[in-house]
Amino acid sequence: MLHFLYSAVYFTFPHFFPQLNTGVQFTLLSATLSHFAFGWPSLESLDPLWWITATTTISSGLMYLDGSGRATITKTVTEKVKEKVGPRVAEQVKNVAQRAAVVEQKVKEVLSKTSAGHKE
Repeated sequence: MLHFLYSAVYFTFPHFFPQLNTGVQFTLLSATLSHFAFGWPSLESLDPLWWITATTTISSGLMYLDGSGRATITKTVTEKVKEKVGPRVAEQVKNVAQRAAVVEQKVKEVLSKTSAGHKE
């Protein structure tokens, strides 16, 4: 249960280019819907936007595939606790977690001995 105190937390944030790509995609969607609803802009003026959107979408996808399209921040939950409550309280939480891990290990040992005793 207390394993979460030492497990890593991953946050993924997209870089600027994939966000720009999303903006281009929404622009294309809006312009295309506007063309079919109101007749503006013309289809000829949409052609470059279709090519730009295709290029940025493929580029963005390739960036995500090789890992450069996202930035990953890794922190342990203990570090996050330290940020929220301060180092003194975080140290106390860490000590309690260590004691709980020792108790958990002892409980596992007792349970394994008792289950081994029942098998005999």
